[in-house]
Amino acid sequence: MGEVKGLSQNQVFTDHKWATKEKVLLCNDQANIFIINNQELVQMISNGFNSLNLGIQCIETFSRGFLLGSKTGSFALWIKDEENDMQDQHHTYLLQRQFNSLTSNSIVSMSISQNENLVPNVDPL
Repeated sequence: MGEVKGLSQNQVFTDHKWATKEKVLLCNDQANIFIINNQELVQMISNGFNSLNLGIQCIETFSRGFLLGSKTGSFALWIKDEENDMQDQHHTYLLQRQFNSLTSNSIVSMSISQNENLVPNVDPL
């Protein structure tokens, strides 16, 4: 992937995941999420945990959205806003839920089943 218009390279990227062949999600240690489609920044979420003190350690995508993990054991679940699609079929994402692990240890990796029958339905808060 080459340079992305509108995305500063002077930051600490902590993880990335491909959502489709054209769309990648990047995250950094300041809890920013950059959604890039065809080498173009289409959405920037300025605080993935809705908190000032949590950076993003890892990210995992699935068909309806993505999940974030932090160094302090916090998770944030973001779901596509199907009702308010952006132009050119880019989805916006909405924070649905935050929760913590029982141990508050750093989340260094995550995996979500690609079997849609195993991914739970998530109701908005």
